[in-house]
Amino acid sequence: MTLCYVAARAAGTVDWFNGLPLYRKLIGKSSGLVYHHIFPQSLLYKSGFDSSVRADVNTVNEIANLAFLTTEANLKISDAAPAKYLPKVLEAYPDALAQQQVPTNTALWEVKRYEDFLAERRQRLADAINRFMDSLLAERKEPQFTIADYIAAGESETVEFKSSLRWDYRLNQVNKDLEKIVARCVAGFMNLKGGTLVIGVSDEGQILGLEAGFASLGTRKDKDGWEQALRNVLNTYLSKEIAALVDATFAEAEGKTVAVVHADPALKPVYLTDNNIAELYVRSGNTTQQLDVRQATEYIRQRFPAVT
Repeated sequence: MTLCYVAARAAGTVDWFNGLPLYRKLIGKSSGLVYHHIFPQSLLYKSGFDSSVRADVNTVNEIANLAFLTTEANLKISDAAPAKYLPKVLEAYPDALAQQQVPTNTALWEVKRYEDFLAERRQRLADAINRFMDSLLAERKEPQFTIADYIAAGESETVEFKSSLRWDYRLNQVNKDLEKIVARCVAGFMNLKGGTLVIGVSDEGQILGLEAGFASLGTRKDKDGWEQALRNVLNTYLSKEIAALVDATFAEAEGKTVAVVHADPALKPVYLTDNNIAELYVRSGNTTQQLDVRQATEYIRQRFPAVT
């Protein structure tokens, strides 16, 4: 119901009888905000719904039958049928119903069409919530950096380059030790401020691409196979729970494929487990450092006070 309220607020909703903007901080016995049954409970129970049957009670009190009004307005409506009072609302405040995603098809205001009314309003509420969430994402959209941008900025506390997930360009063969290095870097980012790991770029900023790594995979020698390999590495060293929080995308640079792996700061310590031994890593400048037991204890106390 909270999201319905937020979507209504975003639409600038007003009270149906006094035109006051609706928000939770309205004060006073008559102006306080309450839930209002668009089809009054008593009306629905009189029309055939049974108050002793749980399914009927749930249908009567469904979110799609609720709107936000002031106490004063709610009392004015009492047990009036929507077909009786909604036309007055529409006449006085033409946008008020749409602001709360209430269908304006008058045929749906009849009690016999209650189920159809619910279906229509459910869809309207879902669409309004989705629009609101999309607007938030659009407002908070982070700048899109190109691989050239990352290379120009260089490695830092929140950016690191790795040549490959598993292909050793120096030895010209698969090197599974590289997988732990990638997992270690992700853990280090998450234990500090979060960060971005650009894979397919050397420490010096040379674009190497992932193609050699693709060729070393099993049956799926492509982006999907590579990302699955990355997920398996993170699942193994960090846990499935942590791996699910890591975002991986691909970009093309100089005709080669590069991966951009981003991890937000964690809410609790992220441990790397190797041979049943838990290790704690953290970013320090443009490097990832392992902390010993004493350092780890003190770091966790300061960085994650909620878990100590």
